[in-house]
Amino acid sequence: MFWSDNDPNSGLCKWSDLPGWNYTNTFRVTDASGNTATCSFTVTITDSELPSITCPANIGQNVASGTWVRVGTYTSPVGSDNCSGPITLQTAGLANGATFPVGTTTNTFRVTDAAGNTATCSFTVIITDNELPSITCPANVSQNVTSGTCGRVVTLPHRWVQTIVLVRQRSKQRVLQVELHSRLELLPTPSE
Repeated sequence: MFWSDNDPNSGLCKWSDLPGWNYTNTFRVTDASGNTATCSFTVTITDSELPSITCPANIGQNVASGTWVRVGTYTSPVGSDNCSGPITLQTAGLANGATFPVGTTTNTFRVTDAAGNTATCSFTVIITDNELPSITCPANVSQNVTSGTCGRVVTLPHRWVQTIVLVRQRSKQRVLQVELHSRLELLPTPSE
């Protein structure tokens, strides 16, 4: 490019807005006597604008009947940027269509643009176990007191064990066993 003493606008140029590019520009001026002088400067185009990404709203669902999980579905967010080529990745949580356990799962997505700028968003999938546990008791037992005593030792026909599901967590089931032993000492109800 040339910069003229007579036309100060002849050396103007336009730079493309490609981020991360450095443009070195050298100008030379020549006067009528043939004397010259030069100068250089660099134009750097930098993309400092962050990409954007928007996650769906938090999701709350109950477990599938008879289980302690639920298949979660959502629309995966896709980031956008002022420059082409942003890449969106899931960095935490479970993918759309995965089996979500009881509890809260935080899903995080990150978009990165060509200049390395990033933005993130998160949402939760909350799976609630709303099914009541079940328990079945043995039949009622009614017997008279043992002769000459004020009570009775009762022998049940089998050892009765009932499992109650108390806590369900991420593919593991913790249980509490309640046992009634086969020998119980029963006392009569006080008379009124």
